[in-house]
Amino acid sequence: MYDWLPKEALPEPIIGSIQRGVAQIISKYKNSKALPASLYHYTDATGLKGIIEGGYLRATHVAFMNDAREFLHAVSLLLDAVRLRQKQSTSALVQRTLSDLESFIAPTSAESAPAIFVTCFTGEDNSLNQWRAYGKGEGGYSLGFDPIRMQQTARSGTLMPVLYDERTQRGAVDELLDWSLSEYEKLSQQNEEFAGDEKRVLWWTWLLATATQLAPMMKDKSFQAEAEWRYTLWCNSQSEMDFVPRPIGLVPFTRFEFGEPREGKPSLLPVTKLYSGPGRATKSALLAGRTLLEKFEYYGVPIEASAIPYRVS
Repeated sequence: MYDWLPKEALPEPIIGSIQRGVAQIISKYKNSKALPASLYHYTDATGLKGIIEGGYLRATHVAFMNDAREFLHAVSLLLDAVRLRQKQSTSALVQRTLSDLESFIAPTSAESAPAIFVTCFTGEDNSLNQWRAYGKGEGGYSLGFDPIRMQQTARSGTLMPVLYDERTQRGAVDELLDWSLSEYEKLSQQNEEFAGDEKRVLWWTWLLATATQLAPMMKDKSFQAEAEWRYTLWCNSQSEMDFVPRPIGLVPFTRFEFGEPREGKPSLLPVTKLYSGPGRATKSALLAGRTLLEKFEYYGVPIEASAIPYRVS
């Protein structure tokens, strides 16, 4: 996955310009939805135990998310935008640039997704859809977190709402591509070296590497009921990765750390509430969950057993 990253550095002012431009576009869409008072992470009993005992959440590689087309959905939108502009542009430089982009983007597969890792949340606190999907239907938990404190204590990464509306998604991609073409044209006029093939490809490689963080914000509209928020992280070193075995094979993850450090103890996460999922033993499961929280000094956390009349046969 690291073969995807640029092989050569650009001057710091140029990299800074790319980062600022992409960040401004992402910020517009990141702030397009009001932040809920709490964000909830649904998991099973093993997951809850690991979160509290470890003091962190797992962030999963974007190529291994529940939507099989997760990363490729954003890639396909960008490819559509590139091909449309090929039909519209009369500039020889822009045409060469768009041709480079098409040849670079078109062969992309899920296996070539860069090292972007995602932790998933939702604003829905007691959702049957979430219990079924992530709490294994019965015996699961929903753990609420304060998103403000999460962002204040997170070591790195960005919290963003997921965009489900295709028109909005295409608008974000169009805005990114239009800004990028304009920025590159200005640079190539100021520095002829960047009008040449080698520097042109390098600049766009850096641009795409930076802009890839927009991809996890986009998801197929069939997942809209999840009302998802995501914390995205770059993981640029194998030493920061771990792996968990799943029926599909090994799944890479990295630690999403956002708690208050405690000497000799796992970090204290900004937990706001604990739900136990629907099922035959929801109240006793809640008692066990509360006891686990108190063992690790999470005192006074509101708890609630889901009253949704759902059972796994």
